This record gives sequence, structure tokens and C-alpha cells, in this order.
Amino acid sequence: MLGNKKNVEYFFAGFLDNEELIEAYKEIKPWLFITTSATEGGAPVSMQEVLSLGVPCIGTNAGGIPEIIENGCNGFLLKTDPNTSEIRTAIENYYRFTKEQRAEYRKNAFKTWEQRFDAKSNAGQLLQELTVLLSK
Repeated sequence: MLGNKKNVEYFFAGFLDNEELIEAYKEIKPWLFITTSATEGGAPVSMQEVLSLGVPCIGTNAGGIPEIIENGCNGFLLKTDPNTSEIRTAIENYYRFTKEQRAEYRKNAFKTWEQRFDAKSNAGQLLQELTVLLSK
């Protein structure tokens, strides 16, 4: 269905190690990351990875995805089992954004990663909290 669309590109990479994946994202420069999982078990690492590159997300209200997507800020949060029309509408809404609006979503995507999912930052915060707890 998408194969004959001149204005749509997609890429199925198969297995890539983390460094290869990040390099592929940097080369491809995706506008959006989309997941429609209805049974997510936690905060998907794949979404955290793209946020670190400033890529907004479209995802479902499942598992830890709502902890990642701030609807209307760094992406679009869909109901747990969206239909194709709802997914299409989210994509179209982003496509219709001005250059400035897209830049704001990208900035917010990176900011979400930086504040919530950056391992170096989180490790430092955890160490501080453990130090406080152990000093009591």
C-alpha cells in the first residue's frame, strides 16, 4: 500500500546494535516515530532512543508510553487501540505544522529525554538520593 506513494518513505532495518541504530536515525532524520502497541510492558527503549535525537513520537496509551509522550508537547498520545483514521490524523496534524511548530516538538522531545531518560543524569540523581537516605 505504501510502496507506490512518492511522498512516503519507510525503512525496516531488522536487527541493528544500538550504535548502528543511532547512526541510521541520524542519517535518515525521521520526522516522527510511531508505535501502535496495545500491550507495552514499560517505557519503550526505542522511544527513549529517538527522543534523544529530538524525534517526536506518536504512540498509544499503553504501558509506560504515557510516561514518554506528552500529548501536544513532544508527540501525540492515541487511545490504546487506535484505528487507522486516528493514526492518520495524528500524522497529518504533525505534517501540517509550521516549521516552527515542528522545531518546538523536536526540542520538547529532546528535553523529555534529557530530563527523564538520560542514564548519566539519572545515575547522578539516584546517587544523590541514596547518599541522603544512607546518611539518615
